[in-house]
Amino acid sequence: MYRLGLLLLVAYVAGVNGCCVPPLYSAGGYLRIFQDGHFFLGEAELYYNYSLGIHSAFYNLTMDEFPDTYSLTSVHIDVKSGDIYLMTSGTCTKRKLDVSWLQATELPHCIPSNAHLEREIYIGGPHEDVEVMTYTHAVKHGIRHLTVTAHHCYPVQDVFYFRDTSVSDKSTGNGTITQVKNLKFTIDDPSVFDLPDLCKKAPISPAPAELPLSLGLLPNFAKLHDN
Repeated sequence: MYRLGLLLLVAYVAGVNGCCVPPLYSAGGYLRIFQDGHFFLGEAELYYNYSLGIHSAFYNLTMDEFPDTYSLTSVHIDVKSGDIYLMTSGTCTKRKLDVSWLQATELPHCIPSNAHLEREIYIGGPHEDVEVMTYTHAVKHGIRHLTVTAHHCYPVQDVFYFRDTSVSDKSTGNGTITQVKNLKFTIDDPSVFDLPDLCKKAPISPAPAELPLSLGLLPNFAKLHDN
C-alpha cells in the first residue's frame, strides 16, 4: 500500500468572507484520491470541536489495484498544543504544527480571507434545489476548492489539486476529492478525541517528505507542510 502524505487544511485567518463551518460537528465523507498514477477510494468519519481546539478524523482507504487491502488511518489534531498525531498500522507519529498563523485568527474553521468566490450555483431542479458556493484558495502546494451551502456554510465538497512545479508538464498532478455527508451538530461519542497511550508517549518527528494531500474538509492546517 502506498503511503499517503497528509495536507490537513484549516483556515488560518478569520473568515472575512463571512462563511464559517459549524464550530462543533460530526460527519461522514467519501474520498477519492489520485496519487502517482493510482486511485485510492475510501470513507471517513470527521469530528470537530472548536471549544476544545481538537479535530479528529478516521479514514478507511482502499487502492484500486488491491481492492481487498485496507488502510485504516486516524488523525488527531490539538490546536491548543500545536501537535498532530497520525495513527496507522499500530503506530503513532507525533509532529508539530507551524502555529504562527494561530496568532491571527480566532476561528480556524472559517473560509480564509485570501480565498475568492469562484462560482455560485443551484444543485437540483424544480421543487428541490440547494444553493452552493465554491471558494478557491491558493496554498503553497496547489489549489483548494471549497464548496459550502450558501445560507449556512455547511461543508459539501473539498477538492485539493497538487502540482509539482519541478516538472515541465503542468497538466500532471495529484489530488483529492472529499464529499461530506450526514452532517450533525453533535458528537455522540466524545471519546473520539481521546489520545491512546501510544500517542502520549510518541516523540516529535520531523515533517514528512511525501506528497501532501488533502483528505477532506478538515479545519485548514495548511501550515503543516509549509516548511
